[in-house]
Amino acid sequence: MIAVLCYGGAWWVARSPTAFNMPNQAAYDALPEESQRKVVACTLPFFYWSTTIWLGFLIVGFSFETTAALVVAAVLANIAEGALAIRFLFLKAPRKVREFQEAGQDRSG
Repeated sequence: MIAVLCYGGAWWVARSPTAFNMPNQAAYDALPEESQRKVVACTLPFFYWSTTIWLGFLIVGFSFETTAALVVAAVLANIAEGALAIRFLFLKAPRKVREFQEAGQDRSG
């Protein structure tokens, strides 16, 4: 189910870049669709690595029958997920939007 949700999210975002939410939504919406697709493409690793992280969590959860192992695995998975979100969704994607926005202003100005 986790893989379906993460890969489904990646498929949906790649298919419909206008559905993607950004911290600076107005700047993202002002980009041409081709540029939006490039911004979305740099976020897709977040979805794919999230799948790997949570599948690893499930493997650890079913491999060890102790609550402590499950709690440690859950904490590590959430830390890794948060680091991925910060890197791909909050740093890399807005940086791409700014690059395309500046490139568009250079062409028009």
